[in-house]
Amino acid sequence: MEKRAVLALRGRMLGAGRPWLCAPLMGRERADLLREAQLLRESPAEAAEWRYDQARESLAPADIPAFLEELREALGELPLIFTYRTPAELAGGGPLPPDYLAALEAAGAGSDLLDVEWNRGEALLPALRGRGKSRLLFSCHDFAGTPPAEEMEALLLRMEDGGADAVKLAVTPRCPEDVLALLTATARAHSRLRVPLITMSMGQLGMASRLCGGLFGSALTFGAAQSQSAPGQPPLAELARILGLLYDGQ
Repeated sequence: MEKRAVLALRGRMLGAGRPWLCAPLMGRERADLLREAQLLRESPAEAAEWRYDQARESLAPADIPAFLEELREALGELPLIFTYRTPAELAGGGPLPPDYLAALEAAGAGSDLLDVEWNRGEALLPALRGRGKSRLLFSCHDFAGTPPAEEMEALLLRMEDGGADAVKLAVTPRCPEDVLALLTATARAHSRLRVPLITMSMGQLGMASRLCGGLFGSALTFGAAQSQSAPGQPPLAELARILGLLYDGQ
């Protein structure tokens, strides 16, 4: 029997069957975010990701719990990922913003998954574990290139060992072989992990990984509703159509 690493979120199983279709909420103001969320309820999206870093100028960490109640109502039963993508990860290093931990702690009661940057995750785990109902998604982004498949597989396993409830890896391809390496690492890690994994090769060259990654074990893929949160995200409606063709019956 095929091993299934699944995570229950709002009555659905992440990691079972076809990959979930997730759309980012990229608004910078409260009203824009709520409008985006309402539109997602009428879209093919099966989950949403709030990119808090886009809205942090208008919503301080102290504002997050109350706003998440509004956002939760607008989203209905769509599972919600809370993400604070920082310059430290985007640039491959450097200090975290002083409000990073406060924002994650504030989001713990109103989101379903907290995206925690892996290079800080282990140190932050004691402060985050047990705060609210959110589960932890450790993520790692490589905007410089694509490591060998063996290194990517090992990284995904280390993130699980670090205490993640789900793991995510995004890399940047320089050639078609890099996309194949990402998919190879996904398949190998999927056969060993006890938690769901999410992987993608970014940019136009890597878009194929967003379409077929579920065949290799990736549990979720991102499509752009109003705007992209990362390079290479296809339009939500087109992605839903392709997923329907690839995973019909799952």
